Parts: sequence; C-alpha cells; structure tokens
Amino acid sequence: ALTTVVSASGLAAGFDVKTGKRLWQVDGLKGNTVASPSVFGDLALVGSSEKASQLVVRLDPEVAAEKRVAWRSDGPTSSFGSPLVYKDLAYTVSREGVAVCLDAKTGNAHWDTRLPASCWASPVGGAGRVYFFTRDGVCVVAKAGTEFEELARNKLPIAGKVYGVAAVEGAFVVRTDSALARIGK
Repeated sequence: ALTTVVSASGLAAGFDVKTGKRLWQVDGLKGNTVASPSVFGDLALVGSSEKASQLVVRLDPEVAAEKRVAWRSDGPTSSFGSPLVYKDLAYTVSREGVAVCLDAKTGNAHWDTRLPASCWASPVGGAGRVYFFTRDGVCVVAKAGTEFEELARNKLPIAGKVYGVAAVEGAFVVRTDSALARIGK
C-alpha cells in the first residue's frame, strides 16, 4: 500500500493513501513535532524539537510495532523546518541554529555547525548542495556530504524574517513576513 506519513503532537502515523485507513502509529512523541516528515525509500524521518522524539520509522505496514522505529535521535533536533534527506544523508536544524548532518539510515552524526541564526524554513538539497535559509535572511550553502564544507554565505536581497523557501526551475521562491520573492533565473 502507498503510505502517507502524518506527524502531529504526540504521534506519527502512516495512512493508506487510497483508503485513508491508518496502517500504523508511533505514540509518545514530545516537543514540537515537525509537520512534514521526509520520506526516503521505505523509511521516513520525523522531525521534532525533543531529542528522542526525532526518529526514523519503517513505512511497511507489515513491520511489527516493536520494529517500527529504525532509530531515535540522541542529540540532533529539528525546530520549525522539516528535516531534509538528500543523498542518503539527513540534515536538521535545531531551534538554536545548529545544523547537523546524519546518516539517514542509522542516525549516526557526521558533522554539526552553528548557523548565523535558526532556520524557520526547511533546508533544501540540490546540485550536490544543501541550502540553509536562516530566519534573518542569510543563506548558508554547504556541500552535501559527510564533512562540512561551506561553499557560500549570502545575505538575501529582501527584508523581513524568512518563513519558507521552495526550489523552482533554477531559482528559489522565498517567503518572508511581508513579501514573496523569486531569487535566481
């Protein structure tokens, strides 16, 4: 069955997209659970501001309840932005603005770095890079990989707090508290 994953306060659940039937549920999640899990293969990363509540779940509805959770975070958390899974690596940003790169399948941390501010927008991956848009309008571009390498740091040419970002046709659409702007081609 094709599964969609929903994360809400206190739980994450998988639903059959054709019937709406709940296939599984993981209870006991704490903190600010991030609304959009990141699906990769037969797994989904559910973000949370609470350490042990950020976790990866197995999507297969036949998996026994005690085997549903593939791993739980022992340190890294997600704040407002959803975690990103890109090229088998997971990227999260804590409320304090600490970006972390993890092995998506095991949860083992590869690196962490402090960004100039927290990110309310989810990180974006593409072209071998990860883009971290901070709430204060600075975009930190890192090379995707197991070692941190900052490729660029750019102040966005728009004012206001950055709430969200989307990649579209060679550009980014950035939503601030007062504007929507396209940056790029």
